[in-house]
Amino acid sequence: MNKYWLVMILLFINSTSLLAQDAVPKAKVWIDTVPHYRDQMLLASSQNNFQTDSDRLALTEPEPIFKERFFTWNKTHQYLGIGSLALASIAAMVQKEGSGSIHHELAVSATVLGVGAVTTGFVFHLNDIDLSKGLKDPDNVHMGLGALGTLGYLVAVSSAPESVHSTAGIIGVVGMLVAIKYTW
Repeated sequence: MNKYWLVMILLFINSTSLLAQDAVPKAKVWIDTVPHYRDQMLLASSQNNFQTDSDRLALTEPEPIFKERFFTWNKTHQYLGIGSLALASIAAMVQKEGSGSIHHELAVSATVLGVGAVTTGFVFHLNDIDLSKGLKDPDNVHMGLGALGTLGYLVAVSSAPESVHSTAGIIGVVGMLVAIKYTW
């Protein structure tokens, strides 16, 4: 039992000397006589090891002032383009003929979303379009490829049952895919 009291007293003396170090410089004199303890106490009292409240606050990420909204006009344009690409890709993978085929409905839906994407792109990004720069402007390339993709959808849907329309559909999917990937 006496061992435990002795350990507690030694720990208490060490802790009080550390707390009183700045106020009374002689409180650590007995520690200086033992070199091993002196090094440990100097490391423990180092200012770099302690974090102040301002340091802890600086390490946390500040909350952004601007929080991006889930639904904006630009995101509407983005979602319409991605949706048209997804529906056209699914339409290319499903069975083309036979009863219960939803190929035609998917293709028409992709075309409608593609037209919506091109329309919202022209309406909301009209100030970004500058044809004087030609293909050097990424907005012009995005606009041209998106319009080409939607045109491919329109040609494929309008000529669907009577003639071969897979080439126009593939051009539409590739045009829309490259247009989306080009701006992302």
